[in-house]
Amino acid sequence: MRITLSGLLLLFSSWILSGQPVITCLDVRDSGDVEINWLPYNGSGFEEYKIFHSSDNLTYTEIFSTTNEYIINYIHTGASADVSSQYYQLKVYFSGDSLSSLVQQTIFLFLDSSQPDVAKLSWNPPNGLQGNKYKIWRKYTHGNWTEIVAEHSGTFYNEVIADGICATYIEYEVELITPYNCTYGSNYKGGFFTEANYPDNPVFDSVSINYFNDTPHIVLGWHASQSEDVAAYIIYRKIGSAFMDVDTVYGINNTFYVDTTVAACDTVYSYAIASMDSCGNKSPGTFSSPKSNIRLIDVAYNPCKLEAVITFEPFVDLEGDSIHFDLIGNSSLGNENTNVMYTQSVIYKPEINKDLQYITVVDEDLRVGRLYSYFIRETVYKNGTYYTTSSCIKTIYAYNYDKPSYTYFANADVLPNNQIDLTIDYDTAVKNSSLAIWRSEPGENDLYYLKTIHVNTLTERPVRLTDTSADGSKGFYKYKVKVMDSCGHKWIESNELKTIHLGVNILDKNHNLLQWNLFKGWGSGVAQYYIYRMENNVEPLAPIDSVWRNRTEYTDDISAIAGSVESLVYWVLAVERKVNDYWFKETSNSNRATVTPESDVYFPNAFKPGGTESLFKPVFRFLGGTNYLFQIYNRWGQLIFETTDKLAGWDGTYKGAYVQQGVYIYKFQYRDVFGNSVNRQGTVTVIY
Repeated sequence: MRITLSGLLLLFSSWILSGQPVITCLDVRDSGDVEINWLPYNGSGFEEYKIFHSSDNLTYTEIFSTTNEYIINYIHTGASADVSSQYYQLKVYFSGDSLSSLVQQTIFLFLDSSQPDVAKLSWNPPNGLQGNKYKIWRKYTHGNWTEIVAEHSGTFYNEVIADGICATYIEYEVELITPYNCTYGSNYKGGFFTEANYPDNPVFDSVSINYFNDTPHIVLGWHASQSEDVAAYIIYRKIGSAFMDVDTVYGINNTFYVDTTVAACDTVYSYAIASMDSCGNKSPGTFSSPKSNIRLIDVAYNPCKLEAVITFEPFVDLEGDSIHFDLIGNSSLGNENTNVMYTQSVIYKPEINKDLQYITVVDEDLRVGRLYSYFIRETVYKNGTYYTTSSCIKTIYAYNYDKPSYTYFANADVLPNNQIDLTIDYDTAVKNSSLAIWRSEPGENDLYYLKTIHVNTLTERPVRLTDTSADGSKGFYKYKVKVMDSCGHKWIESNELKTIHLGVNILDKNHNLLQWNLFKGWGSGVAQYYIYRMENNVEPLAPIDSVWRNRTEYTDDISAIAGSVESLVYWVLAVERKVNDYWFKETSNSNRATVTPESDVYFPNAFKPGGTESLFKPVFRFLGGTNYLFQIYNRWGQLIFETTDKLAGWDGTYKGAYVQQGVYIYKFQYRDVFGNSVNRQGTVTVIY
């Protein structure tokens, strides 16, 4: 029970003026008991006080009486005034008469706690008093009673639970304001309540990459929430298509977070932050405007242009009033303390570039020998606040591009099929270089581009390849290599080679004249030329002769060749004089030139079928003509054998049987290599 001071003079004057007893207060105790207070009787002839009680205002029962006129209060135990409102009436007996007070009612307080963040109070007004005003009191668990409303009209009141109240049992009491020196209080009513005031979001303003012990980590930064009861911040990271909470930062003023669980430089990660108060209420979170790191995809150094091409995947807040990206560069020279910081900006216009996935920036005029480190910082200006996000750092070293130191065209060798086998030595240290092969047309001096070979595709040194488009029989070829450096500039040219082209002329039946051009281009020059001759397609084991390095012709005497040879094939082999400065000593063949010489034809005058010589046919060393026809007639002029095959002959038979001994006639005709018609006729004697 709380004591409220009031004016005693008013109390007594009320009793005197009305002449009617007055119940001044009905105060409900925590137990449901009721303390009843009334004004003392101020007249003469006092006899007795009686108090009557009803729980329904219909049936009254006397609960107390006293003849002591100075007793002016009574506690009604077991009244159950904490369950429902109770009714009381005071009766005073004096000088054989009595007077009754107005029926007075306890205040029954009802509390609706169905909404956990609002306490809804309602109560009944006591009987007999008009224009009531009330005080409202509140007590937290283990706390003291606190007056929360000093004067309230009406019998309904809602209190929104204050910030910081979490699952707390709260009791309420309503007190009628009276002019009397007593308390007219309701029953106590309590329930569990929790504030539902969601805290404000923090201002999520930065995602940066910081290095800790040389390891990059994503660092989030934000401004503290304006809500005072914030206890922590919840960190969300987008995993797949949804944001998942990954950590919690406790303390309203702890406003940064280091994410050590992801590879900061490999992927773009999106983050959001929510405030959480002491009751666990969370702010809506910054999911509608998440922040991400910037992925610096690549810093590609181009030594040809002395520039760095920086490519990054931006995080773009399309709601920003303005967006720009800063390329932050740091240049240093070795271990010297000569760092130079500089910034290059890229303006981003959301209405134009909204579909842009990657942004490329070029840093030009780099200085060879320096280290260049780069990172990207995005700045968004939105609603008066600057937001920033940044990337990892990537470093490149500015160096000169590789330049080949040499190339050497070692050989050009005509193959038997007249294609040309090429041997080229090159600088294997410059992998990005290329070999451009130039070649003349047969018998010409001007060179034209033929093909390019990229050094990084080669697996052997020197490289050997065949020029399948060449035909060494048509004339000599000239070759040269132009080496293109890694930047595509022509850097050096090789020596120029000239293949050997051989021609053969028939001087007479016993002599052929070979003529060729000098092989040119070897580092140590030609020592000599070897002459090769092939008969009946049998490769020779050794050359037939050799000539000095300045000779370009040779006459071959074929008179000593025995047997039948249809054609002769010649070629010339050049031999390099010594191992040259590039450690090569090569040989190079000319094309193969074929001739068909002529010689006299002889016929035996006798033939024994089945003998040592099993066939009768013309005898010659060389027979290279055309329109060949060989016939045998008997003495009656009957044709018994005929052939157009130069190697075929008559075996002495006719229709499968040997002919009779005797004289037979042969006829032979052909066109020789000089275009002359040759006709021979004679007789041969068949003997047994």
